[in-house]
Amino acid sequence: MKTLRNALIAVAVLSALLVPTVASGANVIDIQGSTTVYPIADASEAPFEAAYSGYDITVAGGGSSHGWAQVNADACDIGMCSSKKGPGSTCTEWVVAQDAVSVLVNSAKAANLSFITTAELAEIYGDTSGDGDEYWEDLSGWTGGAGSTPIEPRARIVGSGTRATFLDFIGVSEAAEELVIDTTRFGANSDFPPAIAANPDHIGYVGLGFIDDDPLAVAIPVDDGSGPVMPSKATVNDGSYPYARNLYMYTQLPTVDPTYKVYVFDYLNWLLSPAGAAIVEDEGFVAASAVAPYWDLNGDGVCDLFDILAVGGQWAWAGAPGSIDADLNADGTVDLFDILIVGAHWNETWS
Repeated sequence: MKTLRNALIAVAVLSALLVPTVASGANVIDIQGSTTVYPIADASEAPFEAAYSGYDITVAGGGSSHGWAQVNADACDIGMCSSKKGPGSTCTEWVVAQDAVSVLVNSAKAANLSFITTAELAEIYGDTSGDGDEYWEDLSGWTGGAGSTPIEPRARIVGSGTRATFLDFIGVSEAAEELVIDTTRFGANSDFPPAIAANPDHIGYVGLGFIDDDPLAVAIPVDDGSGPVMPSKATVNDGSYPYARNLYMYTQLPTVDPTYKVYVFDYLNWLLSPAGAAIVEDEGFVAASAVAPYWDLNGDGVCDLFDILAVGGQWAWAGAPGSIDADLNADGTVDLFDILIVGAHWNETWS
């Protein structure tokens, strides 16, 4: 065993000298999907590329369903989703942030509306009573008196993760909502604030990072039966906001390329580091709990000989890709490629 360990240590030290950075040339990380998660990925591009040489990040929207389909087809490296996906997929799930699906109304209506209930949202978006249009004066939090106009709900496109999550929160099926929403649907969160600002009868929903986009489109408290709660970072953190959710990135397990997990998972580990968490918070969302980088196998905050020994302890293991920590590149075996990953991160620290 000592001979094996000594050999592994020698390989690691050699690889640390020969592979000082993860990337060789420009490694493109193609990120696609959710428009909710998009601002986080987009804002992370420049600082990550500055911190890690040899990377080129591209970010595109398209919605959660698009991102999920693309990553499952190996057509992108990371699929962004604002709703949980799976099962039945070989993708790895990363929770990159927390969010609050927030209800927006025009500021003119917000002045006379102290809160809205889940049952009322279900009526607006699903016509649960079957009586047609809902009026502002029908809402229990309305203080503007009688003679109000009909509420005009606006919604996201089919395939939106935010739409799916919102409808799940209010207990309305997509089929029922499609009978109510017969107007133009919005393709992105950012479409809601200007539309609601322009029409005092519109109501809609967005992620927490979009609630301050327009001063005339205002978030209002939601009452799910425990009293009205305003969407905010604080109410997401303390668990009181009823429409809180996780935001996700998904990666496909590698099939041939043994460096896949290196250049894609390095980005995700960085996004979950304090540097990445600061970007998440700056974009208006709640940072997810930091996780140990995948190369810090013993969780002591540094990549060193102990991580080499952790790989050596599983040497020649074979099984389901990525099912044990020592299979760092998730290719189904513990071998030299996993040692090289440790060498590439030699002496890196995190906290």
